[in-house]
Amino acid sequence: MWETLVTFISGLGLPVTIANLVAFAVVERWMPAELEQPLNAYFLNIRITLLYLIASSYWGGVSAAAVTKAGALVGMGLIDLRFASGSNIGLQVAAGLLGVIIADFFYYWFHRFQHIIPMLWAQHKIHHLDEHVNASSASRHHWLEELFRIPFLAIPLAVLFKLDPMPAGVIGMLFTSWGYFIHANLRFELGPLTRFFGGPQVHRIHHSRLDKHFDRNFAAFFPLWDIVFKTYYHPQRGEFPPTGIAGERVSTLRHAALLPIQIWIKNVRTWFRSAQEVL
Repeated sequence: MWETLVTFISGLGLPVTIANLVAFAVVERWMPAELEQPLNAYFLNIRITLLYLIASSYWGGVSAAAVTKAGALVGMGLIDLRFASGSNIGLQVAAGLLGVIIADFFYYWFHRFQHIIPMLWAQHKIHHLDEHVNASSASRHHWLEELFRIPFLAIPLAVLFKLDPMPAGVIGMLFTSWGYFIHANLRFELGPLTRFFGGPQVHRIHHSRLDKHFDRNFAAFFPLWDIVFKTYYHPQRGEFPPTGIAGERVSTLRHAALLPIQIWIKNVRTWFRSAQEVL
C-alpha cells in the first residue's frame, strides 16, 4: 500500500511541485514585488493545485489515447526536426531549446484562445482571479485545464513534429521550474534580456488588472511570439502592477471547481431563452 501511495504521489508530480514551492517561497521573502501576501490565498492556491494535479493524472491518459488515435489517422511526426545525435551537449541543449520554442508557439495560441473564446475563458479565469500572484499560482488551474490542452497542444505537436527528446538533468529541471519562476512574487527585472526570455515582471503584466495590460504577454518562455503577433507589452522599469480581475474573486475550492461549469450552464440557458424568443 505504501509503495502504491508513493507511486501515486510521484505520478502527480508532487515532489517537484513541493520543491519549487519551498525554494521560491524563500526567494520571494527576499525581494517581493507585493509585500505581505495573505497566507489564506497561498493555501487556497495549494488546494486548487492539488485538485488540478489529481485531475491531470487522468487527463494524461486521455491525452495519450487521443494522440495515438490521431497518429493512426494522419501519422506521427510528419516534420522531422531531430539533429542531436550522440552525446554532444551543445546539440542536446539546442535541440531542447528548439522543442521549447515550438511548444511555446502552440502554447501561445492556446493561451490566447483562452482569452478570446468565452468557453475557454470560463475555466482559464480561475488562474487570473488570483489577486496575489506568486509561485503557488503557477499550477492554479481549473481541473479541466489539461482536457482543453489536448486538441491545442498534445495532438498538433505529436502529429506535426518529430523532435529530439528533452535533455535530462539540469536543463529538464530548469524548464519544469520555469512556470514557478515567471509567477513568482519577485521584484526582479531582466533588463536587456526582457525581450528574449519571459520572467516574473513580463508575466506579471499578463496577470495585471490594469486595462492597458489586458491580453498582453501570452508566451510562457519566449516573448518572441508576443512580439511577432503584436501582443507584447514591454514593462517599464519598476513596473509591477496589481493582479487579479477587478470586482471578482474566488475564496473556496468548491467555488473554483464549479465556477466554469456554472458559467457554461448559465450561457446555455441564455442561449435557449434567446432561441425561444426568436421562434
